[in-house]
Amino acid sequence: QTYNQNRFFGNATVMGAYDSNVPRLADATKDKTILEQKASAKILSSLTAGWMSSPTKIVQIMAMARANHNYNVNRKAQGYEYMGGGPMLVATFDPLGILNWGLKLGGTYLYQNTENTKTKKFKYLPYSLTTEGTPFLKARLFKRLVVALEPTYRIKQVFTDKTQTDKTLYSSGQGYAGR
Repeated sequence: QTYNQNRFFGNATVMGAYDSNVPRLADATKDKTILEQKASAKILSSLTAGWMSSPTKIVQIMAMARANHNYNVNRKAQGYEYMGGGPMLVATFDPLGILNWGLKLGGTYLYQNTENTKTKKFKYLPYSLTTEGTPFLKARLFKRLVVALEPTYRIKQVFTDKTQTDKTLYSSGQGYAGR
């Protein structure tokens, strides 16, 4: 009976980490001295909120939004900070069955903390947009063993690509991944 209801859910996480090599996303450089003194302790935070329909129905729908941010304690690494988030929609057919399948659709918009070369002040500017589609198949083999197949198709647009003079450093594109 408790399964047979729609639910809201949420999660907030804050954790610390240390990164001894703080590279910029898609900003490779041949001059490694630029990366010197960029090691930093980090504060990583994330927030997820969503809604899901009852899993006792033939199709369960889950809709959620995610947000995340990383803060580098070493202010020399301030330009390596990112924040972003986006929506996700999941449809699962026969969610409580031994074999279920479905589709995940989602997107992430990412901002980079970018220094204005004239004012030397930092501001979060658009960095990238990623969209994903993932069909999935899950089989429960034993009470606590589930095997899953999740091929993902991803399209990513990195807005800073147009400023790169070396096209080998471009990060935009599309591709497949799986797990």
